[in-house]
Amino acid sequence: MSHRLSRPKMHRLAQVIVETIKKQPGVKMTLGEKELRWKIFTWIQQILQLDEAIDQRVKARIRKSRRVPEGSSEWQILYRQYYEEELQGLSKYRR
Repeated sequence: MSHRLSRPKMHRLAQVIVETIKKQPGVKMTLGEKELRWKIFTWIQQILQLDEAIDQRVKARIRKSRRVPEGSSEWQILYRQYYEEELQGLSKYRR
């Protein structure tokens, strides 16, 4: 269940975010637009890399625990359960 975005799409998303921030009343940007776009782009990349790592761990965990056909309803239930557990495990370290 990986969520892949191409580099051009990530750049476009960063641009849309910057444009949205600029339109907010009372918001003053302390970074230049180019630097802010780069920071947002990097953040998106990091999130997608983390998601990919979690995806791989979850799939490996499902394969270890049972022989469930990928894509089956049981597999999807296990995937969601294990994915949530991985996210909860990460949140312990981010506090």
